[in-house]
Amino acid sequence: MLRPYVYLVDEAFYPRAVFGQIEHVGMSVADFAPVRFSLKNFGQTPAKNVRLTARAYIGPHREDLGPLDLSAEHAIYRGDIPPGHAFEIDAYTIGGLANDFKAIGNQEKTVVLEGLIEYEDGNRSEHQTEFRRLSCGDDVQRGKFFVAPDYNRAT
Repeated sequence: MLRPYVYLVDEAFYPRAVFGQIEHVGMSVADFAPVRFSLKNFGQTPAKNVRLTARAYIGPHREDLGPLDLSAEHAIYRGDIPPGHAFEIDAYTIGGLANDFKAIGNQEKTVVLEGLIEYEDGNRSEHQTEFRRLSCGDDVQRGKFFVAPDYNRAT
């Protein structure tokens, strides 16, 4: 079907901003880390009136995360995305890393990036993509996320 398909791609956060130099007394950990990710239109027509509502936070173990709840978040209006194009978003940070460093490393807690992308096609039909990305254990030090099961759903 000729229409836009907008998905989250290339998400990462910056572990070097979080995990400082290893010192003789232990590891220095900052409390905040910037998150960068991209939205891309994989469709063959423009995505119109693209809106993103997202949040980045430290949550419980990945199996204990509840359903997506963005009720307290504000949408970022992006405008249109041409077919095959992407744009980067650098508007989120993850806080509380210093307190939860050990729990994230041993997978008791999880770094979470989740959100909802809403957009219209050329006929003004509404479409959306839900996403949730997680990071814990060794992935945290590399700033890598993985797709949570049952997420990246699109309509």
